[in-house]
Amino acid sequence: MSKAKIWSIVAVMSVALIGIAAMEFTWIRSMIELNVESFDESVFSALNATSDRIEKLESIDAYVNGYSIDFFERSFGESGTTTNLTIATQHIVSTGPVPGHKENCTCRQCYTSRMSSWQQYMKYNKRALNAPLESRLDPAMLDTILRQELSDRGLKDNYSYGVFSKQRRNFILVDGNYVVGDQGPIELVDEVDNEGSLGNSKYAVNLYDDIALQAPGLLMIHFPSQSRIVMGPVWLTIMLSGLLLSVVLGCFAYSIFIIFRQKKLSTMKNDFISNMTHEFKTPIATISLAADSITNPKVSGSIEKLERFAGIIRQENNRMHRQVEKVLQAAQIDRKEFKLKPVSVNINELLSEAAMHMGLQVEKLHGKIETSIDSKDPVVSADKTHLSNILHNLMDNAIKYSEEAPFIIVRTEDTKTGVRVSVSDHGIGMTKEDQSRIFDKFFRVHTGNRHDVKGFGLGLSYVKAIVDAHGGKVTVDSTLGEGSTFTVEFPHKFSGEKHQ
Repeated sequence: MSKAKIWSIVAVMSVALIGIAAMEFTWIRSMIELNVESFDESVFSALNATSDRIEKLESIDAYVNGYSIDFFERSFGESGTTTNLTIATQHIVSTGPVPGHKENCTCRQCYTSRMSSWQQYMKYNKRALNAPLESRLDPAMLDTILRQELSDRGLKDNYSYGVFSKQRRNFILVDGNYVVGDQGPIELVDEVDNEGSLGNSKYAVNLYDDIALQAPGLLMIHFPSQSRIVMGPVWLTIMLSGLLLSVVLGCFAYSIFIIFRQKKLSTMKNDFISNMTHEFKTPIATISLAADSITNPKVSGSIEKLERFAGIIRQENNRMHRQVEKVLQAAQIDRKEFKLKPVSVNINELLSEAAMHMGLQVEKLHGKIETSIDSKDPVVSADKTHLSNILHNLMDNAIKYSEEAPFIIVRTEDTKTGVRVSVSDHGIGMTKEDQSRIFDKFFRVHTGNRHDVKGFGLGLSYVKAIVDAHGGKVTVDSTLGEGSTFTVEFPHKFSGEKHQ
């Protein structure tokens, strides 16, 4: 799959995810708006019901008490009591029973008739009677009714309410307590005046409302936790939507990561097959030529030539065998089936031997290997064969990636817990991106104009696996165009796992 196709898939999936997120956002916003509308409707319904019940209770209270002087005094005040009582009495007396009933009849019909008459009287004559708003309210009754109406609508959260007098232009009652004195309004608390509080609440209905007369006051309420009330039912939906969207986004990101990773692995495996074919093609061709030569009568009659061509076949066969062993070894490392046999190994001696063997190859290229043996305690517990392979791989890698005559420096030094080995070259170096992938299997650094660098890209992945298995660590420090330094640290005591 090409990169263009991969990015096309990424674009389509991204658009789909954005669309899903937009739909969820719109849905959640609609839910919140519906919750707000439902909350507003419930609050106004409770306030209107409270206002209606307060007005009805005032009329019932007046009738049940037989239009007592105490009621009129409480309702209309001491000022002008006689005049007001006269007006009220005349109106009530003029209201007779239902036609055909006695004047003092107490049946349901007469009761209803007198009650209706009284309500009309109260309704249209309160302004004339000039009853103060605060004298007509029973704080305990208002608190009880309001609490009940709110509770019936499921509104049991903390709230603050008050009665606002239009005449005084201030609150006269807040949370069941009067806030007016003999000389006028008492200074209100901050909760009433501050923005976003009771004084600025949108939840307000007329109290003692009438079409013909202006309502003398407002019943107002404020919910400090309104946002929590409205958002409460939505939070679970938001969290679940966010969780599911995160899961989908995570799966999407992981899928893209896997796609690119598989593409890289596919590219590296193709390179590996190409390199392996090249590595096998040369010895196979050499063996084929040597075999044809042996069958030639001119050659078969010469013992010296036969031995020469037989040696070539043996050498090329061993070369192919080593290449096959590398591939099999990589497979064993993947399955963790390689065996480690830790013994006491002197790294100084092992490094010197490896430098001597690789020195012959470097001399052919007119290069040099310089050793710096500084470790005073070079003995570690490690698998000698694998440790020797690591050193040879690092030196071979340094030779391959040197543009001119290779100059390689190998050194050992002590650490607190073991021995550090470093192999430095002055070769082509590598980028930061290459350094992050250098230990991946099949990965090979791009060599620019150099096409003679052979290999399967398995050497450094083998080094990494073996070092990790010993409980050590391997790092690389490289600058493009200046060279690289590979550093391997081995502990004195074997701290890895014996893979079987």
